[in-house]
Amino acid sequence: MGKSSHIQGRKGTKFSQQLRGVNLEQVLIVAIDAAKLHQKALICNYFGDIIEKPFFFSANNSGMELLCKKINQAVTATEAVRLFLGIEATGHYL
Repeated sequence: MGKSSHIQGRKGTKFSQQLRGVNLEQVLIVAIDAAKLHQKALICNYFGDIIEKPFFFSANNSGMELLCKKINQAVTATEAVRLFLGIEATGHYL
């Protein structure tokens, strides 16, 4: 399968290469809503099963430590082999 044969083009090809042959229950997604003061995140597996319920964290050292701690706990609990982070900036909705 060539790069141009994926429905989402080159990005889709790269993404599917990351997932090919992997147990999808061991793929974690960290969804982050970036805001002005407090960011909110949740961690789920590829199928949308929530591993870590939504939580708030700040964009400072202690907030990043909290985020990393929760990610590490989720990776350990699920024996994850892939981790994807997605960030949506919500400030433009004002």
